[in-house]
Amino acid sequence: MTESSRTKSLLRIVLVMAASQTISYASAIPPKYFIAGDYSTKSRFARAASLIDLDQLEIERLLSLDLQNKDSNWQEKAMEVYEKGMHAGVFAQLMLRPAIDRPVALTKPVESVYDGNSITFDRQHHDVYELNVLGGNDSYDTPINGIVRTEDADNFMVGTVKLTVFYPEESKCLAHGSIEDCFAGPEGGIILQGYGAIDYTYNPRTSNKFQYSLKGYSESEGMRMVYCELHRNSKHCSSYEEYHRFFDYYGLLDYGNEWITSAFNKQSTQHNTKLKLAHGSVDFSKFSDRSRNAAITTATVSMNVFTMVNRLLVEFGMDGCAKSATDFSSYGSSSGMDSVIASWDQAFATYTGSAMMIFDDHVYREVEENESPTGSLYYHMVQGLAEDFGVLEESGKTDINGGRQYQSILNRKIMEAFAEGKQMLTEANCYEVRHQYFSILHGMRVPWIQGVLRATYVLSSSSGTPAFREEERGRGAAFLAALLPDLHSCNPTDAKTIYDELSAVTSSGKKPDYNVVRAALEHHYDCLGVTCDDVGGYLSPDTGGYYKDTHPCGGFGSLISHRRESVAFQKPSSKSFVGNQKSGLAGSTFFVAMALFCASLAVLIVAVRDRAHGRPVDIRSTARRLAGGAVSQVDYFLSRDRSHDGYSEASYNDGYDVQLRSISMASQSPLQPSTFDDESIVL
Repeated sequence: MTESSRTKSLLRIVLVMAASQTISYASAIPPKYFIAGDYSTKSRFARAASLIDLDQLEIERLLSLDLQNKDSNWQEKAMEVYEKGMHAGVFAQLMLRPAIDRPVALTKPVESVYDGNSITFDRQHHDVYELNVLGGNDSYDTPINGIVRTEDADNFMVGTVKLTVFYPEESKCLAHGSIEDCFAGPEGGIILQGYGAIDYTYNPRTSNKFQYSLKGYSESEGMRMVYCELHRNSKHCSSYEEYHRFFDYYGLLDYGNEWITSAFNKQSTQHNTKLKLAHGSVDFSKFSDRSRNAAITTATVSMNVFTMVNRLLVEFGMDGCAKSATDFSSYGSSSGMDSVIASWDQAFATYTGSAMMIFDDHVYREVEENESPTGSLYYHMVQGLAEDFGVLEESGKTDINGGRQYQSILNRKIMEAFAEGKQMLTEANCYEVRHQYFSILHGMRVPWIQGVLRATYVLSSSSGTPAFREEERGRGAAFLAALLPDLHSCNPTDAKTIYDELSAVTSSGKKPDYNVVRAALEHHYDCLGVTCDDVGGYLSPDTGGYYKDTHPCGGFGSLISHRRESVAFQKPSSKSFVGNQKSGLAGSTFFVAMALFCASLAVLIVAVRDRAHGRPVDIRSTARRLAGGAVSQVDYFLSRDRSHDGYSEASYNDGYDVQLRSISMASQSPLQPSTFDDESIVL
């Protein structure tokens, strides 16, 4: 017996012994994890998908190194992480020798999914089974576990030559290019549950891949958009309108990927818009390296992560719920709805990232050096902009020094919507869950608006360092690229106005007009499903107060500049807090005095008029008449043209600059499907 044969024989003995002591992954009770607080999940896919935040961190790290050392290939490495992934859902493709020659008995399915063939798009129900796999690393001193998933219950894997094995979510296989935690290669052996030992060959460097990548998020959405495009008149695509706004605007299935790839390659975007628009493209050859890097790391979250969260909520959450509620092929089993809830959990895990996931009162993973405790994905982006725009609230927690901590109000609302939506799915309430979806969707538009406003103000003024201004140029371009399709649906003219203002920064070096951009955006908050309270106002980090013209919106007509400051939390500032309080008190006193003076003058004028007409003068009666008239006028203005529940339509013709009342995020806006019934949301 050769040394190689003895080694493999020994390995097989070890693997068989280990396998005999291993509990099948499919039958084991999965552990419970908590996302961003008390939102719990047992979904393995949610845990694996959450690790995409490590890809985001790695891209940011590599692009930062690229700015420091231009003689390296850091940018190429960053693009490789973007395209292929580096942490989330790693799996191995093993070439078996010989092929599996007998069926394997399967146990109870772990879940049930609804999917379709990519050519015929026939919707079918599938039970999913998982089998444990045990192998070893290249030195044969560490067992490597994995999972095989199959839908073939009748004649499982007979004739299978290529076996796809998913590593555990905590696997370090391929992390930073290391293969120490990967299956042995180029030859090795594994134990397949219910079958026994089997040999394989594969290349550890090229045959280990990742299920999730930031590029893949954009591409996977494109496939679903193809599905709906081919069934444009079909009722079950009515819930995919957010997809179509982007698809119609950019004319590409993977518009986010094309935008980011153009930034990597320092070239102009190549959008083939279906709307025949003359705007929307970006020429990255005119951006500095610092601006392009900021554009890339912002767009991966604001565009690609957004599109993945949206897809999971709509297609596999709401639509999957409707399908499970009417499909009786899994009668007596809850696995179908479990899959729907797992997709909802995966959406939340993708929104937050693994940095905000804990297990048994311990962190899910150690936070990387210099990484924010809020991670690096959408939750983190919302938190950072909330600090800049003063839309924070006390979290009830304290930092290590005993100081109060503040959290984004919007993040709290979105977290509540995720939790409420999960409860609706648990109860199979497939119709009502759409309100939670719209709350999340509308909330995820807020950072786009804030990002555009911040970039416009910075680029139109002399605030910030030159490096910060360059970064804002890239970030503003990314936020605008995410916002334009929805804004165009609200008003094409204003969408073009904002695009022209910001594109002039790179094409001609002109400064954008902040007030023009701000006015064009605020008129369409109703349409976008957001409120002035959600957006807040851009704060100065030096004073803790608003910059000139950056206060929150919400006033009526010419009084838009007199928005109540109390609606937005101002950053504490030791040198400005007292001054701000004194200034606020003085301003309030002045306006109260003016209001009393105007009221007294009005009473006097009415009294003189009554006396001139021979009517008796009664000061109390006169005051009551004036107050009643004022209330009636206010009620008239607030009540007219209310075409939607929960908010008043804002337009150029009704006299409003923006809405006066808070908009319930659960209310439907013009950017939502006009019809939405259980029969129309079939996966």
